Amino acid sequence: MLGTVGEEGKEQALEAGQDDLPVISLFTTSYAVVGVDIANSQVADPLVYSLQSFTSLGLDPPQGANTVVDTLTAFEGFVGGFFIALFVVSLTRSLHR
Repeated sequence: MLGTVGEEGKEQALEAGQDDLPVISLFTTSYAVVGVDIANSQVADPLVYSLQSFTSLGLDPPQGANTVVDTLTAFEGFVGGFFIALFVVSLTRSLHR
């Protein structure tokens, strides 16, 4: 689908998504510091939890999560939803040009 978009459209869509990884990394670090405890705990749990929160608006915090984890989850879900919407808008605008 992106093959039909001009080079400017591709660049605009990619620019809209370039801030996603630093935000996910920041929240992953925050979850690791706070100590997100997920069943069957593994080393990658904070990263997996951050990706889930970023893409699904953080609808299901882990059981027994404290207020800090709940707040971080809600904030990351809001920021993730905003970034995803920004990416979709820039992508659709580039398709219409």
